Amino acid sequence: MFYIGSCRYMYDYDWEYFPGRLHTTREIIHCLENINNIKNVIRNNPNKIANFIFGDINHPSVREDSIKFINKNINKNITKIIMEISSRKVMYYNNIPLNFYYVKNYNKTRYHLIEKILTDEELEHDLKYIINLCKSTFNEDIEIHIIPHLNLKTKSSLDYIDDRNNLVNLLHHLCNKYNIKIHNVGKYIENIDNNSFLEDYMSDSTHYSKNYDKIKTFLINEIIECKYLSG
Repeated sequence: MFYIGSCRYMYDYDWEYFPGRLHTTREIIHCLENINNIKNVIRNNPNKIANFIFGDINHPSVREDSIKFINKNINKNITKIIMEISSRKVMYYNNIPLNFYYVKNYNKTRYHLIEKILTDEELEHDLKYIINLCKSTFNEDIEIHIIPHLNLKTKSSLDYIDDRNNLVNLLHHLCNKYNIKIHNVGKYIENIDNNSFLEDYMSDSTHYSKNYDKIKTFLINEIIECKYLSG
């Protein structure tokens, strides 16, 4: 099993993972296209840009893992690939997708970057391309699993965050359309406790702050043990 996504699900699971933190289909596509060429991509771009290409890959918390990953060839015989898709927002340096979150928070470069928000149609196109890319990169029988962003109502509004809710619903529709397994953490939490709010799990709406044990158990059951609980 091989995971690509944010730091939320890299650890504590029985799978290999790409150490860079990726949030969008465009970043995942670029990573898969260059999975055994990451070192050259980094070398061929300005230092201050290269780190954003693969989701803050040189951050001290992942740097050691990044070096190990870059210096080995990915196992082409993996049976499952797990991808977290948690955003539509991406930055572009020329034709290279950069992580929006890290650029916005840490970018101090002089380079001209273009912000883009992916449309429903672009996301569908990307997902179809990812299916074919996974088969050609790994093997024809690979299972594709998607984890969307945690989607729960907030205490302040008693409703979902519109952008997040729309993306999760779209991913559900597309995964059903293209026979991809989707693991909706928010839906599972609501099924076992309909009085849960986003702040109970992500006080900053981005990083898990507590109750992570429920999420870990859910994903282990669904992806590793194949005991589907999300309905």
